[in-house]
Amino acid sequence: MRIGNGRLAWILACSALAFGVYGLNLNDYFLGDDFDLIVSFYGEAPSYFFKLLFSNESGVIWKDWGIDPELGRGYIRPLKIWLLKLDLLVWGANPIGFHLTATTIFAANLVLVFLILDHLLPGRRIFAFLGAALTAIHPIFAEIVPFVTAREETLASLFVLASFYALLRFRDVNASPVFFTLFYSLGLMTKESALSALALGLGWDLVHGNLRLWRRQERHDALRLYGPTAIVLVIYFSLRWVAFGNFKGGDGNPTGFDSVGAFLVFHTNFFPSLVRSDLLATYGLPHVGVLITATVVVALGCLLIRRTEPARWRQILFFGPVWYLGSMSTLYGTYFTNRHHPTLVIGVLLFGVLVLAELSSGLALRGQRAAATAAFTLCALAFLPPTLAMSRRFDEASRTVHSIHAQIEEATAGLPDGSAIFVGHVPQRQKPPWYFGWGFLSSLKKPFTESDLATRSVVINPRNLALTRSHVQPPQEYDLRLDFRPMPSSGSPVK
Repeated sequence: MRIGNGRLAWILACSALAFGVYGLNLNDYFLGDDFDLIVSFYGEAPSYFFKLLFSNESGVIWKDWGIDPELGRGYIRPLKIWLLKLDLLVWGANPIGFHLTATTIFAANLVLVFLILDHLLPGRRIFAFLGAALTAIHPIFAEIVPFVTAREETLASLFVLASFYALLRFRDVNASPVFFTLFYSLGLMTKESALSALALGLGWDLVHGNLRLWRRQERHDALRLYGPTAIVLVIYFSLRWVAFGNFKGGDGNPTGFDSVGAFLVFHTNFFPSLVRSDLLATYGLPHVGVLITATVVVALGCLLIRRTEPARWRQILFFGPVWYLGSMSTLYGTYFTNRHHPTLVIGVLLFGVLVLAELSSGLALRGQRAAATAAFTLCALAFLPPTLAMSRRFDEASRTVHSIHAQIEEATAGLPDGSAIFVGHVPQRQKPPWYFGWGFLSSLKKPFTESDLATRSVVINPRNLALTRSHVQPPQEYDLRLDFRPMPSSGSPVK
């Protein structure tokens, strides 16, 4: 990728957006799954990380529930673990390094959104930057960027976007097709949802008439682009068979990709989710979803009236229904959560920017800038409040968890090995921002604490005995009644 003609300044601006929106969370502590997942590979030999290519994504802690041959449970996601291991090697258990990596991955998503739109709308970078800016402030990412082990979502979407951009460059400027296969392979090693990158590539080529295989040149180009990808898919599904004894894997959801009902239900869940109060600030306005739908219909009607060029219609068609169906093709058979949908949401934003760019194409440069600015202002009013609110919630949850951790460490200093330690009222939040939860005991092990408290002592949470690793209580017991409010800046010992 060559950077020139002022593009570098725009790319830096896109990156600055990511750190500007989530700067508050850079110094956050770990939460939820972070503890279990990092403990699962801490201290493992190098061979363990190689075996992740054909085994479940984490170690003993999660393998107990992560593989069920009948349901096909388990995941092959080695790249996520490798990056977490790299963070641990560089930063130790200092969470700021992990958050820097997660935010940088998000920034790379914004850069790719900019590059894709800059490619599709040459000479109209204000709209390319608009797409990146809308992605930066969309609330769906507020559940992902501050959550260290959720980086698989933005990492997978990064490789999907990168592979699609590589396809555009192959088709339009005869760039090497190797990058399409490379990014697709990295996506598969990150999360199963990256399978959709192939559907998006095929969708683009079908919409633009690039797969007329009876033509020699197009057959040759298709073989160059998709031939290596087919080999990668064979290898990938072979690894899944070795890992799970089947090709499915996944989370064991009773519905699946062969369920028509699951396919239909996904739509009824996804579109209403876009206008939920935690993803859109409605300010009490009723029927916001209906208003947005009507706006889209009117905009498309205006495009029809003004006789938009067929080439532009193909782009709008692709980033509308084709991108949506291609992205959701790997999602509807699993459990529904907004955190899984970054690629889907990015497609919706790309679609909206392309429609706006076409509607304003007859305006002078000043008018186009005004249209882009107005669009960003309106979207910021809708997106920023829930985004910043979720960012603050993660920050507050982080400080609470760190306070709990510090209090337990201080209160148990010097206890003999084998002590039974009762810790009451541990937060068990199941929704963002995911407090200790099932990761509570792992947070009291190395590398998060040198005392390795959960390994050398029995830690019991009376409200959830399932968190207890052992039900055999040693002779000496300590009942800690801890205050789980954030610790004052001066710090004070627990009585």
